[in-house]
Amino acid sequence: LAAAAPAATERAAVEEAMVAYMEREHALRGTPWHSIARHTMGLWNGMPGARRWRQVWSDHRLKSLPAREVSAIARQALRHAEAA
Repeated sequence: LAAAAPAATERAAVEEAMVAYMEREHALRGTPWHSIARHTMGLWNGMPGARRWRQVWSDHRLKSLPAREVSAIARQALRHAEAA
């Protein structure tokens, strides 16, 4: 049997942990957040708003923003789609 999809709260916790990791890696090694974020693109797969969430994280115009700001924009897009 296939396992049930993780609850939204679990996915949000994973996203928060990844953003914290992105911030640490940037502070310690100068790693740009987009080098790490690309590994999280399937996190919200199958959920309403997942496509827009991925588009936000992939938007090259946002690469100059801190990871936490991009996360906030992506989560807002996700919440907007969930409410629709």
